[in-house]
Amino acid sequence: MVTYLKSRATRSELIRVAMGDTKADVVLQEANLVNVISGEIYKTDIALKADRIALVGEAGHCTGENTEVIEASGLYAAPGLIDGHIHIESTMLTVEEFSYLAVPHGTTSVNADAHEISNVLGIRGFRLFHDRSRRVPLRIFMVAPSSVPLTGSKMEIPSKRIDLKELTAIVKMQNVLGLSEVLNTTELLKGSPNLSAKIQIAIMFQKYIDGNAPGLSGKELNAYLAAGPQHDHEAITAEEALERLRLGFWVMFREGSSERNLSDLAEILKHGKVDSRRCCFATDDKDPRDLAIEGHIDHCLRKSISAGIPPVTAVQMATLNCAEYMGLERELGSISPGKMADIVLFDDLESLNVRFTLIGGKIVARNGKASFRLDTRPYPRWATKTVRMRRRVTAADLLIHAPDTERVTVRVLDVTKGTIISEMKVVDLPVRDRALNSDVDQDVLKVAVAERYGKTNLAVGKGFTIGFGLKHGAIASSVAHDAHNIICVGTNDLDMVDAMNQVVAMQGGLVAVKEGKTIAQLELRLAGIMSVESWKIVSDKLAFLHQEVREELDCKLRSPYMVLAFESSASVPELKVSTRGLIDVSTMRIIPLVVT
Repeated sequence: MVTYLKSRATRSELIRVAMGDTKADVVLQEANLVNVISGEIYKTDIALKADRIALVGEAGHCTGENTEVIEASGLYAAPGLIDGHIHIESTMLTVEEFSYLAVPHGTTSVNADAHEISNVLGIRGFRLFHDRSRRVPLRIFMVAPSSVPLTGSKMEIPSKRIDLKELTAIVKMQNVLGLSEVLNTTELLKGSPNLSAKIQIAIMFQKYIDGNAPGLSGKELNAYLAAGPQHDHEAITAEEALERLRLGFWVMFREGSSERNLSDLAEILKHGKVDSRRCCFATDDKDPRDLAIEGHIDHCLRKSISAGIPPVTAVQMATLNCAEYMGLERELGSISPGKMADIVLFDDLESLNVRFTLIGGKIVARNGKASFRLDTRPYPRWATKTVRMRRRVTAADLLIHAPDTERVTVRVLDVTKGTIISEMKVVDLPVRDRALNSDVDQDVLKVAVAERYGKTNLAVGKGFTIGFGLKHGAIASSVAHDAHNIICVGTNDLDMVDAMNQVVAMQGGLVAVKEGKTIAQLELRLAGIMSVESWKIVSDKLAFLHQEVREELDCKLRSPYMVLAFESSASVPELKVSTRGLIDVSTMRIIPLVVT
């Protein structure tokens, strides 16, 4: 599959510029070209006509008095950086604000999985995201949601459902290049007719198929690849990455907020014994605080090079490799005549400080600042009023009944490692007044998920988790993968009730409560998962929220809200909690809280 992008330059114009019969619009003069095709770095000129590259070489013959000359001596020119898999919704920013934040870091294209907004708002939400994504300079390529909803209604109460007819309509949209990550591995390996039909639609329309295979190995991993998915971003060890490469997967080296796997995966490429050409970068889920402080794919480059991956190899992973996976190699991924003029100029290949970002031949960022204007149209009311609970949460909703005994053994979600994986553990809890509550001394805290779409008279699933380290209060969020109901963890029921009701009052967001008082919050009114404020405001509020949760509630985790959001996602192992109760991910069944 090769995708052709609309262009302002004709092929005949490019020929005339290359031959010197017509002058170039822009010339990057004496740049150190990072040639991802040949693997070399050398000094050269780069001549542009409209939005494409016309010539790579000595450009004096096509430089005229009206040509804009960018003195690039001493700078390193690389193709525009590409994120191989990202949920923009997880940045908690609109597509406009994400673009404004990412482009100055050299990102020119992303493979965006709008799975989250689609779970909240269905195909209408996907179309809204799709429309807004086409109005920013960042090239936002999209994939059609494969898992809306992720599970059947017996395991979770979803908001929306995208059926095969709607999926086919999405696949036909412009800039929709693939099928989003196939999340329900259990059902896929069982031969689910519904998932098989979705994969067949993608194949019929020559779309790539994103994967998600956490923990799979051996025969299960073979079966998953045979079923259709082509990439995986869930490898967390070098051994897992190598097994996937050997079988034929494209492997995304993930570096997000809670999942930071890049350094471990880099081990397979440090000594040049393994071909890197099917390795790419992905951020998957990265919050605006980390994007602002660390950067985006430029951060992946820095971390890869410091981990021992050769610089040109790292740049290939961020450009050419990803373009080839997405079927964009005709248009993007290298600085070559005829390709789109998406170019990044770095100070050097160590700090990788971005001096200029060009998209389609236009400078869209200089010295870390975007140089384009944002579309400031407001989002529609139907997209910002999505919390429709029939009533407020009460303490009675969080009550967990227990047998008339001194102690019981319960299953808990262990997130001690601070990742999206919650292991299944068992602990003993004391029984008080025939009820179970948080046990702060053991760091065993109650976790609850409340249905927020008004489909029930407030169904609430309850369980326990270990690893947050909270000594006081509660935190709550309407970002709760994958249905995005309201999730909360806390040391006591009263603070949990206050936190969840505050999320409702805000029409979505993140909250921290201590002794009945809201100590920090971040409103996320767009679908209950994104802010409509600027990236700077969102980043600052999120940083303050994390600070308060760490200092006032004594939380141990680096990214507590990201970890909390995945405690309800049955797409990753092992134990999760939904509005229906505890989910054993390995069997995709609701299981009892109490071990008998």
